[in-house]
Amino acid sequence: MNLKKYCSFRFFVLFLIFGGLFGWWGFVSMQNQVIEFYEEPNQILFYDSKSDDSIQKYLGNWNYLFNPNYVPQDLILIDSDFTANSSRKFLMRKEAAQHFANMAWFFWNDHKWDRLFITSTYRSAKFQESLLKKGCSRNRCAEVWASEHQLWLAIDLGVMTKNWKYVPLTKNSHYYKRLVEKWVDWWFHNTYQKWIDIDGQMEEPWHRRFLWVDLAKNLRDNQQTFSERYAFQQIPDYLILDSNLL
Repeated sequence: MNLKKYCSFRFFVLFLIFGGLFGWWGFVSMQNQVIEFYEEPNQILFYDSKSDDSIQKYLGNWNYLFNPNYVPQDLILIDSDFTANSSRKFLMRKEAAQHFANMAWFFWNDHKWDRLFITSTYRSAKFQESLLKKGCSRNRCAEVWASEHQLWLAIDLGVMTKNWKYVPLTKNSHYYKRLVEKWVDWWFHNTYQKWIDIDGQMEEPWHRRFLWVDLAKNLRDNQQTFSERYAFQQIPDYLILDSNLL
């Protein structure tokens, strides 16, 4: 091989190497702009668990709000004519409130005019602290700044029948079984369903928090809780979603 051909060949090899590196960099950068990332043979769903304003922010043992005075900028009143109590006195983040309103309408229609009853949405850090001081156990009540209710994304529910009888939302009720099938259609997830050793909290069938639809479905299909996904799925920092897209 003469010198000219050798130099051309070496240039070609270097071009492939650098092209591959820049191509990978571009691929990694692209991951910050998408919702899902697929890895064979199993689908791995990455999500933003760090940004303080993310709708997928994880709160739990040893993972508190970075900003203890956190208040999102997109709060609205829940506007629903299909809840048993006045939904308009409860605030949630805009997307969560709108999806819940749609879910309340579905529930009313699906159960022949029985209605969802809101027992709790937002709780301030001060209110959460008062619950603990009154004797609520750590397994029952989250630590201050670790409650999903302070995210303005969580909601506790019961059911009010058309005959004005209050029914707790327990796992034995037919309401619960029907809602289990439908929660993810409105992007909601039962955070606490596998008890303290896994979820850090006691089982709470009435508690739902808003998540991205693909994550909510993925958790349901894989029979995982959000805490399991957070604990066992290690996510490279460069694949964390840009929270500005959420």
